[in-house]
Amino acid sequence: MNTATEVLFKSSATKWLLMMRLVWKTRIVSNYLTVAMIQVP
Repeated sequence: MNTATEVLFKSSATKWLLMMRLVWKTRIVSNYLTVAMIQVP
């Protein structure tokens, strides 16, 4: 039981980290695109 919960926690933690990374990357890309659009006349 303990090992199963540990595995579940680890998998959910990695999924959460991957999601955070994806959100962070998309946020950076959107910011970059916004700046580029503002700079373009």
